[in-house]
Amino acid sequence: MLSAEKDELPLVMREIADAMRAHAAILTVHPDDGEAEVLHAEEIAGVDTERVRALFTNGTFGDNRRREVHAWIECDLGPDIRNVLLIPVDKIPGQSRLIIATFFGLLDAEERRGAEQVYLNRRPFATGYFRLWQLDRVRSRRVDALETALDLNDMGVFLLDRSGDLLFANETGRAILDKGEGLRRHRNSFRATDLSDSLRLQVVLDHVMNFTATQPVRRDRAPSTPLVALQRGDGAPLMLSVMPTNRPPTEPSDAAAIVFVLDPAIDIDRLILPLCTLYRLTAVESELLKLMVKGTTITVASEVLRLKEQTARGYLKQIFVKTGTNRQSELMRLMLSSMIRTSSRVFTEAF
Repeated sequence: MLSAEKDELPLVMREIADAMRAHAAILTVHPDDGEAEVLHAEEIAGVDTERVRALFTNGTFGDNRRREVHAWIECDLGPDIRNVLLIPVDKIPGQSRLIIATFFGLLDAEERRGAEQVYLNRRPFATGYFRLWQLDRVRSRRVDALETALDLNDMGVFLLDRSGDLLFANETGRAILDKGEGLRRHRNSFRATDLSDSLRLQVVLDHVMNFTATQPVRRDRAPSTPLVALQRGDGAPLMLSVMPTNRPPTEPSDAAAIVFVLDPAIDIDRLILPLCTLYRLTAVESELLKLMVKGTTITVASEVLRLKEQTARGYLKQIFVKTGTNRQSELMRLMLSSMIRTSSRVFTEAF
């Protein structure tokens, strides 16, 4: 989509302008609840592009949100630009109106009819192209949002095609591969750093991809996907699992497997901090909670914080009160099930 938007759209707009013998063609979007936006604007000789943009955003060309038929607008953008033909693209339900604006010099009635006829002859193509373009733009934005959501996840997420090549890796996944401990980059994909782990990982990948290649995945007959522990020096092993996609891949670039990788050494402090803020824990209470979520006993935690054990237990009781819990196990369950990913700029107050 992005390459089509960057490469094809200017060519299509130029072709429209040339066919209609116009100086330029501009594509605009007109939301029902916002200002018009110029999606593509060609340079017009002798005319400031920002001035052209202003015609659509300041209402000079009227309200085009509900425009159904083409219309001529007279304007004065210099001796070469005196007429503008506004061409609406058939509206897609739930989406904003697209308008193609073509800029002309001073035209007489016959010349206007000639330009209109070119537009009418090409309307089926233009309508089809721009409807597909708009739908593709919507999907692209949704994909961008989903990729952002995956980048905020502290679990590595990878998509592999049916050849095992890497199609996508979220931010955490890329960091894991860059580190090269347990899992490393290999050609267009990745492999385990330990030979025996690499063999087991390949068996799991083949198992899932063979299943995905033959039938759509249903929850009641999804293949078993055992966890694979990937050894990495002295640290805790990475935990990896492979899941099938929901439909068999038909193209080489289709996703055939989804790989999840969890690093047990995840930075729990960063995930706990927003909860400490939410429950309005003091600095000492927050530090105590972080230690306990990591499995530290109250005795050891009091030593780390240089507190008497009885004082630490007093702070723990205050944490119970603020979080609405009664026992340490209940508190741990609440914290572990509530940890959320936030940006590095954690809120300074709870809402």
